[in-house]
Amino acid sequence: MTTLETLRELNPARKIQAATDADFSKYGELVTGFDFSSALDWLENHSPIPDEGNFYIPGEPQLEKLEIKKSLERDFFGGMRCQIGYCNGRNTLLNGLEYHKCSELLVAATDLVLFLAQRQELSDHHISSDHVKSFYLAKGDAVEIYATTLHYVPCRVSLAYFRTLIILPEGSNLPINDAAGKILRARNKWFMAHEDAAVQRAKGAVVGISGENLTIKI
Repeated sequence: MTTLETLRELNPARKIQAATDADFSKYGELVTGFDFSSALDWLENHSPIPDEGNFYIPGEPQLEKLEIKKSLERDFFGGMRCQIGYCNGRNTLLNGLEYHKCSELLVAATDLVLFLAQRQELSDHHISSDHVKSFYLAKGDAVEIYATTLHYVPCRVSLAYFRTLIILPEGSNLPINDAAGKILRARNKWFMAHEDAAVQRAKGAVVGISGENLTIKI
Protein backbone atom coordinates (compact mmCIF):
# COMPACT_ATOMS: atom_id res chain seq x y z
CA MET A 1 0.00 0.00 0.00
CA THR A 2 1.39 3.41 -0.90
CA THR A 3 1.89 6.19 1.62
CA LEU A 4 -0.88 8.21 -0.03
CA GLU A 5 -3.37 5.37 0.28
CA THR A 6 -2.40 4.92 3.94
CA LEU A 7 -2.81 8.63 4.63
CA ARG A 8 -6.25 8.63 3.06
CA GLU A 9 -7.30 5.75 5.32
CA LEU A 10 -5.93 7.53 8.41
CA ASN A 11 -7.51 10.87 7.44
CA PRO A 12 -10.96 10.02 6.06
CA ALA A 13 -12.29 13.52 6.78
CA ARG A 14 -9.68 15.12 4.52
CA LYS A 15 -9.44 14.84 0.75
CA ILE A 16 -5.71 14.31 0.29
CA GLN A 17 -4.81 14.69 -3.37
CA ALA A 18 -1.54 14.12 -5.19
CA ALA A 19 0.48 16.93 -6.74
CA THR A 20 -0.05 15.09 -10.02
CA ASP A 21 -3.84 15.63 -9.79
CA ALA A 22 -5.44 18.28 -11.98
CA ASP A 23 -6.62 20.31 -8.97
CA PHE A 24 -3.02 21.11 -8.04
CA SER A 25 -2.80 23.39 -11.10
CA LYS A 26 -4.72 26.05 -9.13
CA TYR A 27 -1.84 26.26 -6.69
CA GLY A 28 1.31 25.32 -8.58
CA GLU A 29 2.89 22.85 -10.95
CA LEU A 30 5.41 20.04 -10.97
CA VAL A 31 8.87 21.16 -12.04
CA THR A 32 11.09 18.93 -14.18
CA GLY A 33 14.35 19.35 -16.05
CA PHE A 34 16.59 20.10 -13.05
CA ASP A 35 18.94 17.69 -11.28
CA PHE A 36 18.49 18.22 -7.54
CA SER A 37 20.37 15.04 -6.55
CA SER A 38 23.47 16.76 -5.13
CA ALA A 39 21.35 19.15 -3.07
CA LEU A 40 19.15 16.33 -1.78
CA ASP A 41 22.24 14.26 -0.89
CA TRP A 42 23.64 17.18 1.12
CA LEU A 43 20.30 17.67 2.84
CA GLU A 44 20.08 14.02 3.87
CA ASN A 45 23.66 13.86 5.16
CA HIS A 46 24.13 17.26 6.79
CA SER A 47 20.88 19.05 7.65
CA PRO A 48 19.64 18.69 11.25
CA ILE A 49 16.27 17.41 12.36
CA PRO A 50 14.87 19.12 15.48
CA ASP A 51 13.62 16.99 18.38
CA GLU A 52 10.32 18.86 18.06
CA GLY A 53 8.92 21.63 15.90
CA ASN A 54 10.59 22.77 12.70
CA PHE A 55 13.93 24.20 11.59
CA TYR A 56 14.23 26.63 8.66
CA ILE A 57 17.32 28.07 6.99
CA PRO A 58 16.59 30.62 4.20
CA GLY A 59 19.97 30.19 2.51
CA GLU A 60 22.53 27.45 3.19
CA PRO A 61 26.05 28.36 1.93
CA GLN A 62 26.96 24.74 1.16
CA LEU A 63 23.84 24.25 -0.97
CA GLU A 64 24.44 27.55 -2.75
CA LYS A 65 27.90 26.40 -3.87
CA LEU A 66 26.32 23.66 -5.99
CA GLU A 67 25.92 23.96 -9.76
CA ILE A 68 22.14 23.69 -9.48
CA LYS A 69 22.01 27.30 -8.20
CA LYS A 70 23.28 28.69 -11.51
CA SER A 71 20.83 26.54 -13.45
CA LEU A 72 17.90 27.69 -11.35
CA GLU A 73 18.86 31.35 -11.56
CA ARG A 74 19.09 31.13 -15.32
CA ASP A 75 16.22 28.81 -16.24
CA PHE A 76 13.71 28.98 -13.36
CA PHE A 77 14.08 32.52 -11.97
CA GLY A 78 14.84 34.12 -15.34
CA GLY A 79 18.15 35.69 -14.39
CA MET A 80 17.24 36.67 -10.82
CA ARG A 81 19.51 35.68 -7.95
CA CYS A 82 18.08 33.00 -5.70
CA GLN A 83 18.74 31.43 -2.32
CA ILE A 84 18.67 27.71 -1.57
CA GLY A 85 17.65 26.77 1.93
CA TYR A 86 15.70 24.05 3.67
CA CYS A 87 12.96 23.32 6.16
CA ASN A 88 13.05 20.15 8.26
CA GLY A 89 10.85 19.06 11.11
CA ARG A 90 8.04 17.08 12.64
CA ASN A 91 5.02 19.26 11.90
CA THR A 92 1.54 17.78 11.43
CA LEU A 93 -0.60 20.95 11.82
CA LEU A 94 -1.75 23.82 9.63
CA ASN A 95 -0.93 26.54 12.22
CA GLY A 96 -0.65 29.33 9.64
CA LEU A 97 -0.49 30.41 6.03
CA GLU A 98 1.97 32.67 4.23
CA TYR A 99 2.55 34.01 0.75
CA HIS A 100 5.31 35.72 -1.23
CA LYS A 101 5.18 38.18 -4.13
CA CYS A 102 6.83 35.51 -6.28
CA SER A 103 6.84 31.75 -6.82
CA GLU A 104 8.55 29.40 -4.39
CA LEU A 105 10.29 26.21 -5.50
CA LEU A 106 9.93 23.34 -3.04
CA VAL A 107 11.66 19.98 -3.45
CA ALA A 108 10.49 17.11 -1.25
CA ALA A 109 13.39 15.18 0.27
CA THR A 110 10.85 12.91 2.01
CA ASP A 111 7.21 12.17 1.37
CA LEU A 112 5.09 14.99 2.81
CA VAL A 113 1.77 16.86 2.68
CA LEU A 114 1.25 20.54 1.90
CA PHE A 115 -1.73 22.56 3.11
CA LEU A 116 -2.59 25.08 0.36
CA ALA A 117 -5.19 27.76 -0.32
CA GLN A 118 -5.58 30.67 -2.75
CA ARG A 119 -4.97 34.32 -1.94
CA GLN A 120 -8.19 35.15 -3.77
CA GLU A 121 -10.03 33.41 -0.91
CA LEU A 122 -8.70 35.91 1.64
CA SER A 123 -11.09 38.56 2.93
CA ASP A 124 -9.32 41.44 4.73
CA HIS A 125 -6.41 39.08 5.48
CA HIS A 126 -8.72 36.43 6.95
CA ILE A 127 -9.63 32.98 5.71
CA SER A 128 -11.46 29.93 7.02
CA SER A 129 -9.54 26.67 7.06
CA ASP A 130 -12.47 25.22 5.10
CA HIS A 131 -10.77 26.70 2.03
CA VAL A 132 -7.49 24.84 2.68
CA LYS A 133 -6.68 21.79 0.53
CA SER A 134 -4.22 18.96 1.16
CA PHE A 135 -1.69 17.73 -1.40
CA TYR A 136 0.71 14.81 -1.12
CA LEU A 137 4.24 15.06 -2.53
CA ALA A 138 6.37 11.97 -2.97
CA LYS A 139 10.09 12.04 -2.19
CA GLY A 140 11.88 13.72 -5.09
CA ASP A 141 8.89 15.76 -6.30
CA ALA A 142 9.74 19.38 -7.14
CA VAL A 143 6.89 21.89 -7.29
CA GLU A 144 6.52 25.55 -8.08
CA ILE A 145 4.17 27.16 -5.56
CA TYR A 146 2.59 30.18 -7.22
CA ALA A 147 2.66 33.68 -5.72
CA THR A 148 -1.15 33.44 -5.49
CA THR A 149 -0.91 30.36 -3.25
CA LEU A 150 -1.09 30.41 0.53
CA HIS A 151 1.18 27.81 2.09
CA TYR A 152 3.30 27.14 5.17
CA VAL A 153 5.39 24.42 6.81
CA PRO A 154 4.97 20.94 5.25
CA CYS A 155 3.54 18.06 7.27
CA ARG A 156 5.35 14.81 7.88
CA VAL A 157 3.58 11.63 6.82
CA SER A 158 5.43 9.17 9.06
CA LEU A 159 6.51 8.99 12.69
CA ALA A 160 9.93 10.25 11.62
CA TYR A 161 10.16 13.74 10.05
CA PHE A 162 10.01 15.70 6.80
CA ARG A 163 12.84 17.32 4.84
CA THR A 164 12.48 19.89 2.05
CA LEU A 165 14.57 22.20 -0.08
CA ILE A 166 13.09 25.72 -0.13
CA ILE A 167 14.25 27.94 -3.00
CA LEU A 168 13.24 31.60 -3.32
CA PRO A 169 14.57 34.89 -4.71
CA GLU A 170 17.56 36.09 -2.71
CA GLY A 171 16.67 37.86 0.53
CA SER A 172 13.25 36.28 1.03
CA ASN A 173 12.24 35.44 4.61
CA LEU A 174 15.10 37.43 6.14
CA PRO A 175 14.32 39.71 9.10
CA ILE A 176 12.57 43.01 8.50
CA ASN A 177 12.22 46.01 10.82
CA ASP A 178 8.92 46.77 12.57
CA ALA A 179 7.11 43.50 11.83
CA ALA A 180 5.14 43.53 15.09
CA GLY A 181 1.39 43.60 14.61
CA LYS A 182 1.59 43.26 10.83
CA ILE A 183 1.09 40.38 8.43
CA LEU A 184 4.37 41.36 6.73
CA ARG A 185 6.57 39.27 9.02
CA ALA A 186 9.85 39.15 7.09
CA ARG A 187 11.23 40.16 3.71
CA ASN A 188 8.81 38.99 1.02
CA LYS A 189 6.80 37.06 3.62
CA TRP A 190 3.20 37.84 4.51
CA PHE A 191 1.91 35.51 7.24
CA MET A 192 -1.34 34.86 9.11
CA ALA A 193 -1.56 32.53 12.11
CA HIS A 194 -4.36 30.16 12.99
CA GLU A 195 -6.29 31.25 16.07
CA ASP A 196 -5.10 28.10 17.92
CA ALA A 197 -1.41 28.44 16.97
CA ALA A 198 0.05 29.48 20.33
CA VAL A 199 3.71 29.49 19.26
CA GLN A 200 3.12 31.72 16.23
CA ARG A 201 0.86 34.07 18.21
CA ALA A 202 3.46 34.36 20.97
CA LYS A 203 5.92 35.59 18.34
CA GLY A 204 3.55 38.40 17.42
CA ALA A 205 1.86 36.90 14.37
CA VAL A 206 -1.52 38.32 13.40
CA VAL A 207 -4.42 35.85 13.62
CA GLY A 208 -6.04 35.42 10.22
CA ILE A 209 -7.25 31.81 10.08
CA SER A 210 -10.42 30.53 11.71
CA GLY A 211 -12.01 27.10 11.78
CA GLU A 212 -10.29 23.80 12.49
CA ASN A 213 -6.53 23.84 12.87
CA LEU A 214 -6.10 21.09 10.32
CA THR A 215 -3.87 18.14 11.12
CA ILE A 216 -2.46 15.13 9.30
CA LYS A 217 -2.88 11.95 11.30
CA ILE A 218 -0.02 9.48 10.92
